[in-house]
Amino acid sequence: MILSINQSHLSTSERNLSLEARRSGIESRLGPVKVEPKVARDDDKHKIIELFQKCHADHPVGKFFGECTDLKIRLDRCFREEKAVKRKANFEESKKMKEKLRAYRKETTEQITE
Repeated sequence: MILSINQSHLSTSERNLSLEARRSGIESRLGPVKVEPKVARDDDKHKIIELFQKCHADHPVGKFFGECTDLKIRLDRCFREEKAVKRKANFEESKKMKEKLRAYRKETTEQITE
């Protein structure tokens, strides 16, 4: 259940901070980021993950109010880049498999018609 809060008395910057706090609170409920060997290949990504986890440990309340949001954004970008690389590799692999399947089907239909 989402509660609406009357924010008419707040300034624009305070409203934006409140919105950002709600967003970061939702993201932080997803739990700590697990460091897996696949993800931690790149040292930069590994450092960002460590900084993000340290930020959450150092700011148990502040994490709900945007204290670690900049690290979360950097981490999300790293994961998006990694996902794009994987997506491209999977697409190339699927094209190869489709071509093999077409060749196999063509071969089997030729054998049946002979």
